[in-house]
Amino acid sequence: MPQWIDFKELRQKLDFEKVLQHYGVEIKRKGDQHQGFCPLPTHEGERKKSESFSANLKRGIFQCFSCQAKGNILDFAVIKAGLDPENGEDVRRVALELQAKFFPELTAQKKSPSKEARQETEQLPLVPVVEEKPKVAEAEKRVVINVSGILKGRQTWPFEMEPSS
Repeated sequence: MPQWIDFKELRQKLDFEKVLQHYGVEIKRKGDQHQGFCPLPTHEGERKKSESFSANLKRGIFQCFSCQAKGNILDFAVIKAGLDPENGEDVRRVALELQAKFFPELTAQKKSPSKEARQETEQLPLVPVVEEKPKVAEAEKRVVINVSGILKGRQTWPFEMEPSS
């Protein structure tokens, strides 16, 4: 049975600074930002000309202004592993590795929902949703039509006395 992984929870729990260090990136911290030379294997061009790589350590996102690579903490780890961040299997594989490395307790706890639990959820009765139009809405619609006709001079006021100005 495949192991269950909550990508959103993992992204929130991972410390981007520790992930960068895990992949051998020298941290040059300026507040919540890290700036340095692009560590990505897909980076083309001069690496030592300028520090084009920027990572927001608090938000868990990165961008290289030279090679245009950008994404979240999992995308970074997938690219560093030499895999494709657009391939779900690659992302899952790297996410499981990060989870095992940084949160071994989650690896033991998380199991995919059992077949019985999925079947119970699937067998819940569906309740049809019926929208009834309120009768008040229809009456309001007639009043609006009548009032607009009166204002345009096509109809007369339905009461004996004229409205006050």
